[in-house]
This record gives sequence, C-alpha cells and structure tokens, in this order.
Amino acid sequence: MSIERPAAEMDPWSRTASSSRILPWPIARPGPICVLAPEQLGLTEATVIPKLLDRSTRIGISTPKIDPLGDYTVELYNRIARSHAGEAQNPMERSSVIETPPGRSPPPPRDAFADALQEGRVDLAILYCSGRDRYTRLLPKAAMVSLPPEFQVGPEYALALLKDADPLAAKLALFVLSPEGQATLA
Repeated sequence: MSIERPAAEMDPWSRTASSSRILPWPIARPGPICVLAPEQLGLTEATVIPKLLDRSTRIGISTPKIDPLGDYTVELYNRIARSHAGEAQNPMERSSVIETPPGRSPPPPRDAFADALQEGRVDLAILYCSGRDRYTRLLPKAAMVSLPPEFQVGPEYALALLKDADPLAAKLALFVLSPEGQATLA
C-alpha cells in the first residue's frame, strides 16, 4: 500500500481537511486490479504485462465510462503504452467488454467473467483483486495475479476523522491504514 495525495485530488481533499471539524489523514491507495487467467496460461506477476502486450491475447474487461473497473483498465493500458511504446498494438483493440445481458443476472454461482474464461471467449480478464476468493471457488484451476507495482491502478480513498471523535476512532483509522487492516479489508 502506498500513501499519497495525487495532484488532481489535492484541492477537494484540502478543502475538506481544512474544515474546522476534520483532522487531515493520508489517502490510502490499494492496488485493487488483478488479472485472472486459466492456470495453463502460466500467468505470473513477471509475465502479466507481456501477456497483455501479446497480440494473440484476448482480454475481458468491464465497460469504460460506465463501470469504474473499465476506467481503471483504460488507465492500466495507458501506463503500459507509456512504458512499452511501440512494442505492441493497443490492448484495447483486443479487449472485449464482458457483461451480462441487460435485465438478466448470471445464473448463480456463475458470473459473466468466469463464463467468458471457461467458454474460451477470452484468454484472461482484468478484475478487482478483492474477488480473488470468489474466483478461486468459481474457477479452481485459474490464477489471479497482481500487477507489478508500477502498473497498479485503482481508486484512492480518503479517510477523515472528526476532531471531536472518540479517541478509539483514531485507533481504528490507524488500523485501517496498516498493512494488517488493508489485508483484512481486501
């Protein structure tokens, strides 16, 4: 977990933190995006970016501009493009939006991403790491791999503490920001 305040979010945070009732706290940024693939793909943290760059890899994603996960995927692709300029076509060209048809939910205990992987419509899927346990149950022979630190993207969460809050609230906030707290929440 890294603690940072991005420039784009500094102004709203500063306004909130400067309130006479709020104590400033750092922003916690987890690395919530992972890649899920069948175990035979041999995906590891070291091979995940080359696999995303591979022209033959079909990628399942969420809808950009509608689902935040889709937006984080676009940011991931932008980071890959900046660091691997000219190495491969844009991964977005090989990406398929995976969604359940409107008005219908996937039959339990399935989901659209698990189905797309099992049916071979995609080779891998970009998902939230917090779904690791769920996908382990749905696809026991799949691997969910974290992205290398320089490619981790996702939301940044602010934590505010009222100045007149119970002292135990500060202890809770420190726990939430700790590695143990982050692991508990993941």
